[in-house]
Amino acid sequence: MTKKFPGTVALDHVDFECRAGEVHGLVGQNGAGKSTLMNILNGSMQPESGRIFVKGKETRISNSHVAQQLGIRMVHQELKLFLDLSVAENICFGQQSNSRLLVNWANLYERGNAVLGTLAVTFGPRDRVRSLSIAQRQQVEIAKALSRKCELMIMDEPTASLTFDETENLFEVIRSLSKRGISVIYISHRLEEVFKICDRVTVLRDGRKIDTLETLESTEAMKSDIVKMMIGSHKLVSSRRKASVIERGDVVLRVERLRIKGKLDDISFQLHRGEILGLAGLMGSGRTELLLALFGALRTESGEVFVHGKRVDLKTPVDSIRVGLALMPEDRKNQGLVLGMSIKDNITLPSLKRLSRFGFLRLGHEEKVTNEFFNSLNVKANSTRQRVGLLSGGNQQKIVFAKWLFANTNILLLDEPTRGIDVGAKEEVFKVIEALSAEGRSVIFVSSELDEVARLADRILVLYDKKIVKELPGGIDVGVVVQCATGVGVS
Repeated sequence: MTKKFPGTVALDHVDFECRAGEVHGLVGQNGAGKSTLMNILNGSMQPESGRIFVKGKETRISNSHVAQQLGIRMVHQELKLFLDLSVAENICFGQQSNSRLLVNWANLYERGNAVLGTLAVTFGPRDRVRSLSIAQRQQVEIAKALSRKCELMIMDEPTASLTFDETENLFEVIRSLSKRGISVIYISHRLEEVFKICDRVTVLRDGRKIDTLETLESTEAMKSDIVKMMIGSHKLVSSRRKASVIERGDVVLRVERLRIKGKLDDISFQLHRGEILGLAGLMGSGRTELLLALFGALRTESGEVFVHGKRVDLKTPVDSIRVGLALMPEDRKNQGLVLGMSIKDNITLPSLKRLSRFGFLRLGHEEKVTNEFFNSLNVKANSTRQRVGLLSGGNQQKIVFAKWLFANTNILLLDEPTRGIDVGAKEEVFKVIEALSAEGRSVIFVSSELDEVARLADRILVLYDKKIVKELPGGIDVGVVVQCATGVGVS
């Protein structure tokens, strides 16, 4: 399979096979090509080139309907269920038996119950999906797949939101599917799980297949070898400054025992003045959820947050902005900018009160301020009046920086600040972050590119399974970071 997107090759001549009744693990860092390959098998994407064989017969999977006819089903990480319908209605959706335009409810519930019986669930076909736990909803997704022809089931990060007991129950379901001859492709960042449930594992890196290995022996050496395959050569990434020689400033942010059920578990750490603190972890580890909680966009269940030594309640983003916190979200286009507005309007939007007098906007002052940021950040555009939606990704990111710098925030929460921008733009973003640190502003930095975290951060906190499991110095070997992020290097 070969699949290209503008500016990148997502899959580069990747070969992959799955045997009947096999549980086949698929691993790789974020962006390795796992989801792209599965979306091609599911019919959601079309490759530039490549051939697909189902039971030895070459076929073209032109859309998801064709994939379903071939018995290929996919259980996505983000479950696709109708929460206000019953379990049976979700399972049988689109295949109800109708009689004179009326639903045969008895038949529907009977069919739903028959499928649920194969999974040994603790809920019934008449239960509303909204009343179920995440693990139970996942079982509904699996039942929905099994209610139709199913010979190959793709599971994308199926345990991301599950507890240990729920994960064990899911493994029992997967084993039962395997015994029935149903093949399972199991995508996960958790190597411990891959070795526990999978027969073989394929490693992808940068859109290429590195190797496929048997998982009969689960040794630390083998896990370490897979980590090396995932990241390439163990290359020491030089930090801009070693954490050991940094003279840390005062504590500007202290988090104690922060918890959100299923999202964050007992998170505690400190952030110092002028420090760049890296958050490393793979998809589902809790990185984004932590930043959203600190920005008041995700309600916490317990725990405390202190800013400059004072306890604060961050119930809304307005609360966070008032105490000097700002979020650069992962999705800058939909959450960080108003694309139809100008550069000037985006920069000043959170700070209009500072530009107003007696209820009137001081247009001259607004123009002067925005031009200063426009020039200092070297934004590539005709003027501050140009629409933000017309800028490149790197220049859009600079506008998000400018917005929060003008708002006088001193703690910046950066979620994937280099996503979707080219190499040159990344270097410019790195320079901006380093300049902010030099000014005494503090930064919490999240990136799926773990070499970026190792390069830029003074300290690194590694998240795994919604917890902080390790603190590492900046400039450390990326391999050590990946091992901890996959649960291998956690003692």
